[in-house]
Amino acid sequence: MKKFGITLCLGILALLSPALTSAADTPAIVSFNVPTSLESGQVASFAWTINGGGHSFIIFCSQGIKLKYVSTNKTFPCDVKTAISPAASDGISLIVANVSGNPRILTVRLIPKDGSGVEYLAGASEVPIYVNPSRQPITIFYTNATTTVSGAATTFYWTTLYLDGVNLRIACNDMITATSSTYGVGVLPCGRTIFPADLPGSGSVTVKFKNVSPTEIPLDVTLFPAMSPGVYDGTRALTINLLVASDAQKPIALSYFTASRQKIFSGDSVSFSWSFLNGSGVNLKLSCAPSVTYSSFTAATTTSLPCDTYGWPNPLSPTGSTSVTFSNSGTSGQTSTISIFPQRKDLTYDGSQVASVKINVEPAAKVAPPSAPSAVASTPAVSTSSPTAGFLGAATTKPAGAPISLGGKNIFKRPLDIGSRGDDVRLLQIFLAKDKSVYPEGYATGYFGPITARAVGRFQLKYGLVKSSRESGYGFVGPKTRTLLNSLQ
Repeated sequence: MKKFGITLCLGILALLSPALTSAADTPAIVSFNVPTSLESGQVASFAWTINGGGHSFIIFCSQGIKLKYVSTNKTFPCDVKTAISPAASDGISLIVANVSGNPRILTVRLIPKDGSGVEYLAGASEVPIYVNPSRQPITIFYTNATTTVSGAATTFYWTTLYLDGVNLRIACNDMITATSSTYGVGVLPCGRTIFPADLPGSGSVTVKFKNVSPTEIPLDVTLFPAMSPGVYDGTRALTINLLVASDAQKPIALSYFTASRQKIFSGDSVSFSWSFLNGSGVNLKLSCAPSVTYSSFTAATTTSLPCDTYGWPNPLSPTGSTSVTFSNSGTSGQTSTISIFPQRKDLTYDGSQVASVKINVEPAAKVAPPSAPSAVASTPAVSTSSPTAGFLGAATTKPAGAPISLGGKNIFKRPLDIGSRGDDVRLLQIFLAKDKSVYPEGYATGYFGPITARAVGRFQLKYGLVKSSRESGYGFVGPKTRTLLNSLQ
């Protein structure tokens, strides 16, 4: 019985002996292919063959080295043991970048594992790699303006290769301070890197400079590449030299402020022109006068202007012009005072440098009816002493002077544009006023002003004579428009 037990144990050991022998085999690296030198940004391919059960792969990095997978461009960890796959033999391709500014030597270690997954450190292999530095990790660094604008922000833009971060430094000058919403509240520090946490490798930042001196001052702004968080390579930094405009307010001086006309009828427009030295802008105040209202216009819109306050929500240019339309709904002439206020660099208006022009606004002009066609001559004249006179859309019976009684098919014989006057202009206004969507104002003054031009433009759009208000013929009564107008009489 004892002999049988010994025999059984020996049999079991014999059956298990191949597995025990395999687990106990010493793993060995058969081949390990590693590049010996690289340029920054070059792809490094690693491959190995191991007799064993697995592997551990690790790259020991020095400062400024960046590793990325070629296949995904994701970061490969430095100084961390990694199993590329469960297989003993494998390989990997990595982008190796050196943003340190100096040559670096990496150490690549491969550790074989036995069949039980245990590392055999004595069989590890280490290979050094010499990596040259990147010639310039910052690919682009520029600003929207190398000369700043007083009161306006300046934006800096950059892109980099393989950098995780950058930082800015502004040179010190006793006359200049800078702020940035990216930094938060307070003045930016000068003479050192600004931001406690690095800015991204590619991005932008907006800075507002203030120069209290009376002259513009040159100022350096430098972008530093980060080798690692908070550590920067000064040899690869890029600098932009700015001219920071003076924010000191020089004396404001008026060159001129003129009005194209100072006596007008209701519905007429006046063009104002001006020029101020050392101002950052201007605004106009239109006095409140009985029965007088004001408006400005573009090709597409008319905007009512307030009185006794600044007429425009945003300042106009310190040198420029604008047009204002005056409407007098009363029966007597009124005087409007138009005053111009220059704006300082601190965006406030200077009340000590005001200039004014007085405009006499008469009620809508009374224009005699045309004398040519007999049908028109026999029709009572239309009085346009108020803005609603001649506004045919508001009448329930056929008004005097309506287009249906103009007589003939050739009423409009000449080109009509802003500035034109005459009976044919009044008749044009009467005709257009029949359609409120075309001419809601309904003035029949005999003067072709901006409001009439807009009405003509709407008429042209409605009948397909123009496709948009941007066309050159918009608002102008030329041959095609005259032909259509005459055909509709």
